[in-house]
Amino acid sequence: MGMSRKKKRKTDSALPADSSIGTPADVPAKIRVDICIAGGGAAGMAAAVAAAERLRDGRSGNGRLEGSGFGRDRSVGAGSGNSKPCRGNNGTSRPGSGQPPRILIVEKMDRLGRKLKATGNGRCNLTNINAEGCREVQAFFGHLGVVTRVEDGGRVYPYSGDAADVVGALIDRIALLDVQVLTNTEVRNVQYTDPAAGHSRAKVNFQLRCVCGTQDVTIEADQLLIAMGGKAAPQFGTCGDGTKMARSLGLEVTRLAPALTGIETVEDVESMAGVRVWANTALYYNKKKIAEEAGEVQFNDYGISGICVMNLSSRIELADGASVQDGFRDYRIELDLLPELEGAADAAEAAGLIRHQMETQGVREVTSQALRSILRKPLAEAVAEASGGDPEQAGRLLKRYPLHVKNLRGWKYAQVTKGGVKLEELDPQRMEAKRVPGLYLAGEVLDYDGPCGGWNLQNAWVTGIRAGQAMAERLIEDQAMASQTIARNSGETEANSGRAEVISGGTEIR
Repeated sequence: MGMSRKKKRKTDSALPADSSIGTPADVPAKIRVDICIAGGGAAGMAAAVAAAERLRDGRSGNGRLEGSGFGRDRSVGAGSGNSKPCRGNNGTSRPGSGQPPRILIVEKMDRLGRKLKATGNGRCNLTNINAEGCREVQAFFGHLGVVTRVEDGGRVYPYSGDAADVVGALIDRIALLDVQVLTNTEVRNVQYTDPAAGHSRAKVNFQLRCVCGTQDVTIEADQLLIAMGGKAAPQFGTCGDGTKMARSLGLEVTRLAPALTGIETVEDVESMAGVRVWANTALYYNKKKIAEEAGEVQFNDYGISGICVMNLSSRIELADGASVQDGFRDYRIELDLLPELEGAADAAEAAGLIRHQMETQGVREVTSQALRSILRKPLAEAVAEASGGDPEQAGRLLKRYPLHVKNLRGWKYAQVTKGGVKLEELDPQRMEAKRVPGLYLAGEVLDYDGPCGGWNLQNAWVTGIRAGQAMAERLIEDQAMASQTIARNSGETEANSGRAEVISGGTEIR
């Protein structure tokens, strides 16, 4: 009987040549790269493209968003269409090694962009024309060949309305630029070596301990971008590990909470589940109005949702030390179900409308029939019952229908994360940590949460692009410094050689 020989695992840092995208069939125990991007979502993929494009150009710039071949002057839509495969980023060398720079994306899930593919109900609201930097983001995607359209509220979508097209464009460009990708790989911890402690910037600054499938992998990188998202939508792999990593490296992180999510109410509204109504929605805290939104409100078996409700959810915070059971009791929502009636006498006008309805229908008290054509029947029944049949009270309810906050929908239903790494920790143009040179952060891991309508993806693209360009700039600068050092050393060697020859000939030059 023959005996099988246990396969010896590779220990060198070279990834298999055919594994630039996907999980390598044979992952080495140690991988050495110049740029490691932890997280293959929107920010991580944008950073990879921006860094690789800038390195391919092989020139230093100012790190601004419009650099790296997709500036303000590039039209949105068709893209350039003339990008060529670029082995080793077009010959730009790793500082001091003569080898091409290597960019590696490490992604926990089995593929890149899973959460991005699900955004906007699968349509991917890329950005908003009212957001700062929108034109640069549109130019970025135009360069990738993504045609866009603008819809209500300034929302920008791919023209096809399919988020998969956006993900596909990013992945195709990542492959074209020879960016390497490890999927099914979880970063367990990271160690940092401070260059200021006598270590050259060209040496390894970060060491990441990872698990790829069932194998332990160590990744050594000169620069690290944390783009691992927040905690919203954990079904796509986000669990807050990016903020934990940032905290372990000494950065300050604010409290995390689900945002852009539905609101659970103390009142039982299950009988109204499915009812949609246009309303002005106001949020109160301790009887003081703190925010207001207009839009469609949807009743559900747990409470209310809708874009305006989700935007308000970002203003609801659990106080320090408070428990979920009673921490939201000071928040109240009021729905103006007749927003067209305005002014000091709005409730009186609403009551007059109800009395007119009662007269035309021959009823003496407020019933759902009296509210017919004003409200959907389930909501009309709730208002009629709460009014006790009094038209004055019914009028007040139509203008200020109260709901008390019980809780926010959990992480599974949240679109974004509130809280994260404090923005004051970063250089806003480079997205580099001020106290940790070589560390960059982008996307939802940051303490930013915008309203619905493309603002949060806009933040992911902008911060990712800035971080990618900044990391490439640093590599280009390091290459220039290394070349100067080599040239200087070479010149000194030649000079010393010439001096030795002159001395050996019997003539000393002073």
